[in-house]
Amino acid sequence: MHTKFFSWLSLLVVLASFLAPEAAAQGSVIDAPKAVLSAGRSGKIIAKNVVGTVTYNSNVAGATAAPVPLGENQEIGEGNIVHTGVGSSVVLLFENGASLKLGDTTDLNISEFKLDPVPPAYNRTAATEEPSLSNTDITLTRGELIGNVKTLKKTPGNNSKFKVSTPVGAAGIRGTVFKIVYRPVGDGRTGVYNFVMTTVEGNVEVVVGTGTVTTPPVQVTDNKEVVLNNVEVNVTTNQVTATTSTGVTAAVTVTPPPADAPITTVQQVTVVAQQLAQQIATAVFTPAPTTTTTNPTEKPKEEKKEPASSGPTSKPDSITPGT
Repeated sequence: MHTKFFSWLSLLVVLASFLAPEAAAQGSVIDAPKAVLSAGRSGKIIAKNVVGTVTYNSNVAGATAAPVPLGENQEIGEGNIVHTGVGSSVVLLFENGASLKLGDTTDLNISEFKLDPVPPAYNRTAATEEPSLSNTDITLTRGELIGNVKTLKKTPGNNSKFKVSTPVGAAGIRGTVFKIVYRPVGDGRTGVYNFVMTTVEGNVEVVVGTGTVTTPPVQVTDNKEVVLNNVEVNVTTNQVTATTSTGVTAAVTVTPPPADAPITTVQQVTVVAQQLAQQIATAVFTPAPTTTTTNPTEKPKEEKKEPASSGPTSKPDSITPGT
């Protein structure tokens, strides 16, 4: 068993040398440090196309607040978990132009979404790059999502970061149209899941595993996907294993190499990505609060006073509420 285990890991190292030349040149997107924001603030997210039962609640540790309905055009931000019920879905539009569609029975934890100020003239429809540096960290704990993320902002030595995690592993987004599915297998085995990562446009870096036990980064490019069947996650040790077609259970294995994505999946993601682009064009975000300053040389304006009335004063009639 030990021989088989190490042979699997050796295979992954060899595969990574062929599949991740860009990662070798640029370093891992997933492990890269977050962008240093000059005036980072929590970004706004708008809910659109709410279908069925969609709720959200705080992800703060120990929070006991029950999920509340998420309504059409409602704004939320980081620190929330969005839930969709059976037959339900929702589109989430991010202030920096990113957009996600959550499928049914999906839980998405928005751990972080911070960004520097967005220029008022930023055109979310026409722009291909996000307007300012940002950090986005979300976790898909079950379900599926389709994303359309604009090319991340890059400045010398300081790049935006967009990370999507699952209990199986993580994906680093560069500016991509993609789909991630993480669901229990159909036979009802407890704690066993299937994981599929599909890239329709761009490049997504995928690392399978958690903690210090992970695969080397694998690059999933246009119309390719990584598939993991019968994945088991030990919540105590964070060990991730997958059973191969030959019945061998090995730690953190990736189906090598990324295969061609089914044409039906590519068509589905393409259609949804176009819908997301149309939705982001209609998004109207509440302007961020601005701080006004007073010119010290400017004299304060005198308050205009009404002339005193010479008539008798009287109290206004009281108004009964509801009349």
